Amino acid sequence: MKRSMRQAIHAATFLVVALTGAAAGAQTPADQHVQPPVNRPSQAAAKQRGDMVMTDEPPSETVGYYALVIGNSTYGAPIRSLQTPGADAIAVAKLLHDMYGFQTKVLLDVTRSQIMAEFANYRKTLSENSNLLIYYAGHGFLDTAVDEAYWLPVDARRDNNNNWISADDITRAVRGIASKHILVISDSCYSGAILGDETTGRRGLPETTGGLPMEYAAYLAKMETLTSKDWMASGSREPVSDSGAPGHSVFAAALLQGLTEMKDSRFSASELFYSYVKRKVAGSSEQLPQYGSIRMSGDQLGDFIFSRTGAAPLPPIDPVPGPDVHRVNVDSYDAISDQDKAAIQKTLDRYAGVYRTKKAKNVKDVWPTVQPGMLSSMQDAIDRNKNLNVSITPEKWEPHGTGLMVTCQQTQSFERDGKPTSQNEVINVYMVKSQGSWIISDIPISGDTNQTGHR
Repeated sequence: MKRSMRQAIHAATFLVVALTGAAAGAQTPADQHVQPPVNRPSQAAAKQRGDMVMTDEPPSETVGYYALVIGNSTYGAPIRSLQTPGADAIAVAKLLHDMYGFQTKVLLDVTRSQIMAEFANYRKTLSENSNLLIYYAGHGFLDTAVDEAYWLPVDARRDNNNNWISADDITRAVRGIASKHILVISDSCYSGAILGDETTGRRGLPETTGGLPMEYAAYLAKMETLTSKDWMASGSREPVSDSGAPGHSVFAAALLQGLTEMKDSRFSASELFYSYVKRKVAGSSEQLPQYGSIRMSGDQLGDFIFSRTGAAPLPPIDPVPGPDVHRVNVDSYDAISDQDKAAIQKTLDRYAGVYRTKKAKNVKDVWPTVQPGMLSSMQDAIDRNKNLNVSITPEKWEPHGTGLMVTCQQTQSFERDGKPTSQNEVINVYMVKSQGSWIISDIPISGDTNQTGHR
C-alpha cells in the first residue's frame, strides 16, 4: 500500500497493526493482567477452609453506550512509528460521542498496562444492560511460529513479547466484562487473525433504503435480546495500510463514512460492515476486512446496535484532547463564527511560528498527534535553512469528516547558498475543534507516494 512521505516544511496526521522488519519469534503469550471470573463459594465454605476468596463485586446498574478508543502511533526504535492512528481514534470517538451518544474515552500512545487497566475498569463498572465498543488503531503482529496474533502497545519490544497484548488477552477481557453487547474494532496488521475464528457470514436482513420497516425493526429488537461479542477487523492475516484517505487509514475512513451516511437511525454493526466498510475498503485497497464472533466469548449470535441519539455528556480524554469537540456548523465558511475564524488563523500562526523560533517540538501545542519522524524532518529543515520563515494564509474552508479542510497559501522564505529564496505553494490543513480550541490533525502532502506504510 502506498503512503505519502511527509516533507520538511509540511506536516502529517489529522478510528485494529505490522511490526516492520520484525522476525516472528516463538514467544509465549504475555502475562495475563485480566483473569477470568472466580466462582463464588459459599461464605461457610470459605470460612471452613480458611481461604481468602477474591470475587468480583457485581457492577452498578450502568446502561447506555460506552467506547474505549485507542490510537497508538509513537513507538520506540526499531518499531516504526505510524502516521494516522491518533487522528483515526480522535475522529471515531468524536463521531460516536456526537452522533450516537457514546460515553467515550480516548487513549493515545498507551502501554500494555494502561490498556489492560481500562479493560479491568470496565469489568468492574459496566453492567449487563450496557454496550461497549473497543476500537484499536496501531501496530499488530502475527507470530507464525505459534499462530498467535497481537496488538502492540507503545512499550512493546521487538524481541520480547512481555508487553504485547495477545488474542487470548482480548478474549479474556471481553469474556469478563458484563456488557451484553461488545464490539471490538481492530485497525491493525493481521487484525483478522487477532480474534481467530473465520467470519460468521452476514447476519440479518439486507440493507434497507431508509426508514425502519416493521420487519427490520423486529430484527433489530431480536438482535438486542441476544448476547453479542463481535469483532470487526480491517484485514485478515495480512498487513494493512496506514493511509489511503486524507488524514486517515483506508479502513478508518470507510468506518467514519459508514457511521455518517447509514440511512436508518438504528442499524446493526453487521449492516454497517457489509453495506459500507467491507465494500469501501476492498474496493479501494488490497485489504479484505473481516467480521465475526469473538471466539470463546459467550456470543449468542446477537448483534451490536447503533442508534443515532445525539451527543452524550462530555467524555474524559486521556492523554491529549480528543472527542469532546464542540459541534459547529461547518457547511460553509459563513457558518463559522468570527471567533472561530480568528482561532483558526491563530493556530496556523503558531504552527508557522515554530520555524521562526527554531524549536520543532513546540508544534505539539497545536498538533498533538504529530509523529516523531515529522518532528525530526521539521527540525532538520530548520537547521539546514538559514533564516527560515513560514507564513500561512487560509483561502478556503470545507467540511471534512468531523472537522474542516482548510486550503491555505503557504509562503516560505530562507537563505540558500547565501542567496535569499522564497517559494509559495498550496497546502491543505485538516483541523478539528477540541475543548473549544482549533487544533491541527493533519497536513498531508499530495503526490508523494514513493513510500509504503503498514500497521
